[in-house]
Amino acid sequence: MELQEIRDIANSLLGKHNLNWKFKFSNGKKVLGQCQPRNRTITFSKVYKDVEEYIILDIIKHEIAHAIDTERRGYSSHDRYWKKIAQEVGAEPSRKTHSELLEKAYKENAKYVVVCPEHGIIGYRNRKNHDALYTCRGCGNYVDIKEQGVE
Repeated sequence: MELQEIRDIANSLLGKHNLNWKFKFSNGKKVLGQCQPRNRTITFSKVYKDVEEYIILDIIKHEIAHAIDTERRGYSSHDRYWKKIAQEVGAEPSRKTHSELLEKAYKENAKYVVVCPEHGIIGYRNRKNHDALYTCRGCGNYVDIKEQGVE
């Protein structure tokens, strides 16, 4: 989906729910969307603009439910009050609805893989601290952090 189309949908939904909030895009790789009450902003990560349209809509509605909850209670969490609001706006009332998508995309887009000599790939990273030594939680061996796709 084009970014402008996503922006238009988000702004339309904010207006539909009488929310005087802003919509912005983020570059987050570990988060699909976010509600930022201090700035009265909801965000959607550009990284995921090519997922199916129903998922994008659900993510935006999920964040709008947080915005509505914040307006009503002064804060928001994934409790039963938020879940009721999520259902009212047409969002899946779950904290981890699209976590498998996020995990898959994160693995595919991560710059580095964390490799244990005994266990193989044990993690993914987007940044590499050149001064740090990392160990495997399973066996305690030092691990290599390699650029993904480079042998």
